[in-house]
Amino acid sequence: MVFGALVIIIDTFTNSLRSFSFEPVFREVRVSFIIVPLVFWIVKDKMHILRSQLLCSMVLGVLLYILYAYGYLTYFYTNIITNRKFEFNHFLIYDLRENLPGAYHHTYIGMYMTFSIVILLYESLQIKKGYLYSIVFFILLNQVGFGSKLTLLLSLAFIGFYSMRYLKKEVGIVFNMFVLIVLVLLVVGFFINESGMVNSLSFSSSNRIESWQCALQGIYSKPFLGYGHEMSVVYMENCITSNAVSTHNQYLEELINYGFFGIWLPVFLMLLFLRSKDDILFKAFLIMIITIGFFENLMSLQRGVLFFVFFSVVFSFRSSNRTRIKQ
Repeated sequence: MVFGALVIIIDTFTNSLRSFSFEPVFREVRVSFIIVPLVFWIVKDKMHILRSQLLCSMVLGVLLYILYAYGYLTYFYTNIITNRKFEFNHFLIYDLRENLPGAYHHTYIGMYMTFSIVILLYESLQIKKGYLYSIVFFILLNQVGFGSKLTLLLSLAFIGFYSMRYLKKEVGIVFNMFVLIVLVLLVVGFFINESGMVNSLSFSSSNRIESWQCALQGIYSKPFLGYGHEMSVVYMENCITSNAVSTHNQYLEELINYGFFGIWLPVFLMLLFLRSKDDILFKAFLIMIITIGFFENLMSLQRGVLFFVFFSVVFSFRSSNRTRIKQ
C-alpha cells in the first residue's frame, strides 16, 4: 500500500513540476497497488488456507483457458473459415488474440502458463507425481502455440532447475529423470520447429531493439522528470517506425515516464526479493516478473499489474508468517 501510494505521489509530483500546476494524477491501472493489499489485510488470518486454494485456482484457470481455446479453434475452422485447413504455427497466437472472445495477449497467457508450471513443481498441491508431470507437460506443449518465446524459455529453465534436485539421489532416479527430460526436450523441440517459432525471432527482436533505442534517447533528453505517461506515448509514436508502439521494457517505461524517480520499480522488486527469504515459489515468481519486465511492459496493463500485486501480497503474507514462526 505504501508503494502504491508512492507511485501515485510520484506521478502527481513529476506532473506538477512539468506543468507548474498541482493536479492529482490517478492512473486507474495502478490503483490495484493500494486496493489489493488492503483487501488481503482484512482476511490476513486466513491466508495460510487461501494460498493453496488460490494457487490451485490459478492452475485450473490456465487449463480451462487452453481447453476453451481448443473449443473455439474447432468452431473457428469448421464454421467461420472453411476454405483453408488448420495450420499449427507460431502466428496462431495472433489469430487467437484477434478472434478468440476474451483472449489474452500471448505474453500474458504465456506468463500465466509459466507460473502454473512453477506452482505445480514447487508447491505441494497433493497431486501424484505422474499426474503432476503430465499436467506440466500438457501446459508446456500448449505454451508453444499460445505463449511467447520468452515465457517458454523460462518454463524450460524452471523445469531444469527443478530436475537438479535429483542429481544427489540414487543413480536409478537420476537416470529416469534424465531420460524424461530428454524426451520432453525432443517433443517440445519438434513442436517448436513445426510452429516456426524460431523464424519469428527476427520479427520480435527488431521491434524491441528499435523501441529500446527510442526509449533510451527519450530518457537521455529528459533524465530528471521524464515525459509523463501521456507525452511519452506521443514521443514513442513519433520515434518508432513500426506498428509496435511500446518501450517493450518496464524499467525503461518507468524511466521515460518519471525520469530519475522511475527507480521506484527496481527498488520495490529488490525489497520484495529480500522479503521472499526461504519461500522458493515467491522467489521463482519474482524472477519470472523481473525477467519478463526486461522485454514487456507488465505494469502498463491491468492484467499484468493485478497479477503482480495479487500474488506478491499472497506470498508476502506467507513469508511474514514463516518469519514469525521461526522467531
